[in-house]
Amino acid sequence: MDMRELSYGVEIETVGRTREAVARAIQTAVGGEVRYLGSPYSFDPWQVTDSQGRIWKVVKDASLNNVPEHLRAEIVSPILNYGDMETLQQVIRAVRAAGARVDATTAIHIHVGADPFDGRSLSRLAKLVYKQEPLILTALGIRQERLSRYTKPMSPDFIARLERYRPCTKDQLNRIWYGQRNTCPQHYDSTRYYGVNFHNVWYRGTVEFRCYAQRMVMRSWDGRCACGTVFHGLSTPHNYGWRSEAMSFSGGLNLSRLSSGGVIASSTSRRSAGSACR
Repeated sequence: MDMRELSYGVEIETVGRTREAVARAIQTAVGGEVRYLGSPYSFDPWQVTDSQGRIWKVVKDASLNNVPEHLRAEIVSPILNYGDMETLQQVIRAVRAAGARVDATTAIHIHVGADPFDGRSLSRLAKLVYKQEPLILTALGIRQERLSRYTKPMSPDFIARLERYRPCTKDQLNRIWYGQRNTCPQHYDSTRYYGVNFHNVWYRGTVEFRCYAQRMVMRSWDGRCACGTVFHGLSTPHNYGWRSEAMSFSGGLNLSRLSSGGVIASSTSRRSAGSACR
Protein backbone atom coordinates (compact mmCIF):
# COMPACT_ATOMS: atom_id res chain seq x y z
CA MET A 1 0.00 0.00 0.00
CA ASP A 2 1.17 3.52 -0.81
CA MET A 3 0.74 5.39 2.46
CA ARG A 4 0.23 8.61 0.49
CA GLU A 5 -3.18 7.26 -0.50
CA LEU A 6 -4.46 7.30 3.07
CA SER A 7 -6.96 9.92 4.21
CA TYR A 8 -6.43 11.65 7.53
CA GLY A 9 -7.67 14.43 9.75
CA VAL A 10 -6.44 16.33 12.79
CA GLU A 11 -7.82 17.82 15.98
CA ILE A 12 -5.55 20.51 17.42
CA GLU A 13 -6.28 22.09 20.79
CA THR A 14 -5.13 25.67 21.39
CA VAL A 15 -5.52 28.33 24.07
CA GLY A 16 -5.06 32.08 24.27
CA ARG A 17 -7.27 33.24 21.40
CA THR A 18 -11.01 33.23 20.87
CA ARG A 19 -12.65 30.71 18.58
CA GLU A 20 -13.58 33.53 16.22
CA ALA A 21 -9.95 34.72 16.03
CA VAL A 22 -8.73 31.20 15.30
CA ALA A 23 -11.42 30.67 12.64
CA ARG A 24 -10.50 33.90 10.90
CA ALA A 25 -6.83 32.94 11.00
CA ILE A 26 -7.72 29.65 9.28
CA GLN A 27 -9.63 31.59 6.64
CA THR A 28 -6.48 33.54 5.73
CA ALA A 29 -4.84 30.21 4.83
CA VAL A 30 -7.71 28.37 3.10
CA GLY A 31 -9.96 31.16 1.80
CA GLY A 32 -13.72 30.78 1.80
CA GLU A 33 -16.17 32.05 4.40
CA VAL A 34 -16.35 32.16 8.19
CA ARG A 35 -19.65 31.56 9.97
CA TYR A 36 -20.67 31.42 13.61
CA LEU A 37 -22.91 28.43 14.28
CA GLY A 38 -23.31 28.67 18.06
CA SER A 39 -24.99 25.25 18.28
CA PRO A 40 -24.62 22.92 20.00
CA TYR A 41 -23.98 25.36 22.82
CA SER A 42 -21.55 23.03 24.60
CA PHE A 43 -19.15 23.35 21.63
CA ASP A 44 -19.98 26.95 20.61
CA PRO A 45 -18.69 26.18 17.10
CA TRP A 46 -17.35 28.45 14.40
CA GLN A 47 -17.07 27.11 10.87
CA VAL A 48 -14.77 27.92 7.96
CA THR A 49 -15.93 26.71 4.55
CA ASP A 50 -12.75 26.79 2.47
CA SER A 51 -12.36 27.53 -1.23
CA GLN A 52 -12.88 23.82 -2.01
CA GLY A 53 -16.12 23.64 -0.04
CA ARG A 54 -14.60 21.68 2.84
CA ILE A 55 -15.46 22.55 6.42
CA TRP A 56 -12.95 23.41 9.12
CA LYS A 57 -14.45 23.71 12.60
CA VAL A 58 -13.27 25.58 15.67
CA VAL A 59 -14.98 24.41 18.85
CA LYS A 60 -14.79 24.78 22.61
CA ASP A 61 -13.08 21.99 24.55
CA ALA A 62 -13.93 21.63 28.23
CA SER A 63 -10.62 19.89 29.01
CA LEU A 64 -8.68 23.10 28.36
CA ASN A 65 -9.28 24.33 31.87
CA ASN A 66 -6.19 26.52 32.34
CA VAL A 67 -7.83 29.48 30.59
CA PRO A 68 -11.29 31.11 30.48
CA GLU A 69 -13.86 29.36 28.27
CA HIS A 70 -13.79 32.03 25.54
CA LEU A 71 -10.05 31.39 25.01
CA ARG A 72 -10.38 27.64 24.36
CA ALA A 73 -10.23 26.72 20.67
CA GLU A 74 -9.95 23.25 19.18
CA ILE A 75 -9.38 23.06 15.42
CA VAL A 76 -11.09 20.14 13.66
CA SER A 77 -9.94 19.66 10.09
CA PRO A 78 -11.98 18.20 7.24
CA ILE A 79 -10.89 14.89 5.68
CA LEU A 80 -7.47 15.55 4.16
CA ASN A 81 -5.11 13.70 1.87
CA TYR A 82 -1.41 13.75 1.01
CA GLY A 83 -1.77 16.75 -1.26
CA ASP A 84 -3.24 18.83 1.58
CA MET A 85 -0.14 18.72 3.76
CA GLU A 86 1.11 22.14 2.73
CA THR A 87 -2.36 23.63 3.29
CA LEU A 88 -2.45 22.16 6.79
CA GLN A 89 0.97 23.60 7.54
CA GLN A 90 -0.23 27.01 6.33
CA VAL A 91 -3.24 26.76 8.64
CA ILE A 92 -1.03 26.08 11.66
CA ARG A 93 1.33 28.91 10.78
CA ALA A 94 -1.62 31.29 10.46
CA VAL A 95 -3.08 30.20 13.79
CA ARG A 96 0.28 30.60 15.51
CA ALA A 97 0.75 34.04 13.95
CA ALA A 98 -2.67 35.03 15.33
CA GLY A 99 -1.40 34.31 18.85
CA ALA A 100 -2.92 30.90 19.60
CA ARG A 101 -0.65 28.76 21.74
CA VAL A 102 -0.44 25.44 23.52
CA ASP A 103 0.08 24.58 27.18
CA ALA A 104 0.15 21.58 29.48
CA THR A 105 -3.57 20.88 28.94
CA THR A 106 -3.60 20.88 25.13
CA ALA A 107 -3.26 17.87 22.84
CA ILE A 108 -3.29 16.91 19.19
CA HIS A 109 -5.15 13.88 17.81
CA ILE A 110 -4.49 12.31 14.43
CA HIS A 111 -7.16 10.29 12.60
CA VAL A 112 -6.16 7.92 9.79
CA GLY A 113 -8.88 6.44 7.57
CA ALA A 114 -9.45 2.79 8.52
CA ASP A 115 -11.18 1.63 5.34
CA PRO A 116 -8.10 0.00 3.75
CA PHE A 117 -7.35 -2.12 6.82
CA ASP A 118 -8.74 -5.37 8.18
CA GLY A 119 -8.58 -7.13 11.54
CA ARG A 120 -5.16 -8.56 10.81
CA SER A 121 -3.45 -5.28 9.91
CA LEU A 122 -5.06 -3.45 12.85
CA SER A 123 -3.91 -6.24 15.16
CA ARG A 124 -0.38 -5.78 13.87
CA LEU A 125 -0.62 -2.10 14.68
CA ALA A 126 -1.83 -2.82 18.22
CA LYS A 127 1.02 -5.27 18.87
CA LEU A 128 3.57 -2.92 17.40
CA VAL A 129 2.44 -0.05 19.61
CA TYR A 130 2.31 -2.30 22.67
CA LYS A 131 5.88 -3.48 22.18
CA GLN A 132 7.34 -0.03 21.52
CA GLU A 133 5.05 2.00 23.79
CA PRO A 134 7.59 2.64 26.60
CA LEU A 135 10.00 4.16 24.08
CA ILE A 136 7.28 6.18 22.36
CA LEU A 137 5.81 7.61 25.58
CA THR A 138 9.24 8.45 26.96
CA ALA A 139 10.25 10.20 23.75
CA LEU A 140 7.02 12.20 23.62
CA GLY A 141 7.07 13.07 27.31
CA ILE A 142 3.37 12.35 27.88
CA ARG A 143 2.39 13.52 31.37
CA GLN A 144 1.20 10.94 33.88
CA GLU A 145 -2.14 12.74 34.22
CA ARG A 146 -2.85 12.23 30.52
CA LEU A 147 -1.63 8.63 30.62
CA SER A 148 -4.09 7.81 33.38
CA ARG A 149 -7.06 9.60 31.80
CA TYR A 150 -6.98 10.66 28.14
CA THR A 151 -4.07 8.71 26.61
CA LYS A 152 -3.99 5.35 28.34
CA PRO A 153 -1.36 2.80 27.28
CA MET A 154 -2.38 -0.26 25.30
CA SER A 155 -4.13 -2.82 27.50
CA PRO A 156 -2.16 -6.05 28.10
CA ASP A 157 -5.48 -7.90 28.31
CA PHE A 158 -6.44 -6.64 24.85
CA ILE A 159 -3.10 -7.80 23.44
CA ALA A 160 -3.56 -11.21 25.09
CA ARG A 161 -6.99 -11.56 23.45
CA LEU A 162 -5.50 -10.65 20.08
CA GLU A 163 -2.89 -13.37 20.52
CA ARG A 164 -5.54 -15.88 21.49
CA TYR A 165 -8.19 -15.21 18.85
CA ARG A 166 -6.14 -13.84 15.91
CA PRO A 167 -8.90 -11.69 14.33
CA CYS A 168 -8.97 -11.51 10.53
CA THR A 169 -11.90 -9.10 10.12
CA LYS A 170 -12.96 -5.85 11.73
CA ASP A 171 -16.06 -7.55 13.06
CA GLN A 172 -13.93 -10.11 14.90
CA LEU A 173 -11.72 -7.30 16.20
CA ASN A 174 -14.83 -5.44 17.36
CA ARG A 175 -15.74 -8.28 19.74
CA ILE A 176 -12.22 -8.35 21.16
CA TRP A 177 -12.00 -4.57 21.63
CA TYR A 178 -15.35 -4.16 23.40
CA GLY A 179 -15.58 -7.60 25.04
CA GLN A 180 -18.77 -8.25 23.05
CA ARG A 181 -20.12 -7.32 19.64
CA ASN A 182 -20.92 -3.60 19.62
CA THR A 183 -23.05 -2.66 16.61
CA CYS A 184 -23.90 0.85 17.83
CA PRO A 185 -20.82 2.48 19.40
CA GLN A 186 -21.37 5.77 21.20
CA HIS A 187 -19.12 8.83 21.02
CA TYR A 188 -18.01 8.84 24.65
CA ASP A 189 -17.44 5.13 25.01
CA SER A 190 -14.96 4.43 27.80
CA THR A 191 -12.61 2.62 25.41
CA ARG A 192 -11.87 5.79 23.40
CA TYR A 193 -9.28 7.15 25.82
CA TYR A 194 -6.29 5.07 24.69
CA GLY A 195 -3.16 6.34 22.97
CA VAL A 196 -4.28 4.35 19.93
CA ASN A 197 -8.07 4.48 19.87
CA PHE A 198 -9.68 1.60 17.97
CA HIS A 199 -13.16 2.61 19.16
CA ASN A 200 -13.15 5.16 16.34
CA VAL A 201 -12.78 2.38 13.76
CA TRP A 202 -16.47 1.63 14.27
CA TYR A 203 -17.65 5.07 15.39
CA ARG A 204 -15.99 7.26 12.73
CA GLY A 205 -14.16 4.88 10.42
CA THR A 206 -10.70 6.01 11.57
CA VAL A 207 -7.85 4.91 13.78
CA GLU A 208 -7.14 7.75 16.21
CA PHE A 209 -3.62 8.40 17.48
CA ARG A 210 -3.74 10.39 20.73
CA CYS A 211 -0.09 10.15 21.83
CA TYR A 212 1.40 13.39 20.59
CA ALA A 213 3.52 15.93 22.44
CA GLN A 214 1.63 19.08 21.49
CA ARG A 215 4.34 21.57 22.31
CA MET A 216 6.96 19.59 20.40
CA VAL A 217 4.71 19.17 17.38
CA MET A 218 3.65 22.83 17.26
CA ARG A 219 7.31 23.88 17.21
CA SER A 220 7.80 21.65 14.16
CA TRP A 221 4.97 22.75 11.87
CA ASP A 222 6.95 25.34 9.91
CA GLY A 223 9.37 22.90 8.33
CA ARG A 224 8.11 19.43 9.14
CA CYS A 225 4.77 17.88 10.03
CA ALA A 226 4.08 15.01 12.39
CA CYS A 227 0.34 14.97 11.84
CA GLY A 228 0.46 12.27 9.19
CA THR A 229 2.56 9.75 11.10
CA VAL A 230 1.41 6.22 10.30
CA PHE A 231 3.00 2.82 10.61
CA HIS A 232 4.04 0.52 7.81
CA GLY A 233 3.04 -2.21 10.25
CA LEU A 234 -0.60 -1.53 9.35
CA SER A 235 -0.20 -3.23 6.03
CA THR A 236 3.24 -4.84 5.71
CA PRO A 237 3.48 -8.38 7.12
CA HIS A 238 6.87 -10.09 7.22
CA ASN A 239 7.93 -13.68 7.62
CA TYR A 240 9.76 -13.02 10.88
CA GLY A 241 7.64 -10.32 12.46
CA TRP A 242 6.46 -7.01 11.15
CA ARG A 243 8.17 -3.86 10.10
CA SER A 244 7.33 -0.75 12.09
CA GLU A 245 9.06 2.09 10.36
CA ALA A 246 7.34 5.31 11.33
CA MET A 247 6.49 7.43 8.33
CA SER A 248 5.36 11.01 7.98
CA PHE A 249 3.15 12.00 5.05
CA SER A 250 5.39 15.03 4.62
CA GLY A 251 8.57 13.00 4.66
CA GLY A 252 9.64 15.17 7.59
CA LEU A 253 9.22 14.67 11.30
CA ASN A 254 8.60 11.08 12.36
CA LEU A 255 8.73 9.09 15.55
CA SER A 256 12.42 8.40 15.19
CA ARG A 257 13.14 12.14 15.46
CA LEU A 258 10.92 13.10 18.35
CA SER A 259 13.60 12.77 21.00
CA SER A 260 17.23 13.70 21.13
CA GLY A 261 18.14 10.08 21.69
CA GLY A 262 15.86 8.83 18.92
CA VAL A 263 13.19 6.19 18.95
CA ILE A 264 13.81 2.88 17.25
CA ALA A 265 10.36 1.63 16.29
CA SER A 266 11.14 -1.79 14.94
CA SER A 267 10.56 -5.34 16.04
CA THR A 268 11.34 -8.82 14.80
CA SER A 269 10.86 -10.68 18.07
CA ARG A 270 7.17 -11.58 17.60
CA ARG A 271 5.42 -13.26 14.74
CA SER A 272 2.95 -11.12 12.85
CA ALA A 273 -0.71 -11.43 13.80
CA GLY A 274 -1.31 -11.74 10.08
CA SER A 275 0.75 -14.90 9.79
CA ALA A 276 -2.20 -17.07 10.75
CA CYS A 277 -5.97 -16.70 11.00
CA ARG A 278 -7.91 -19.05 13.15
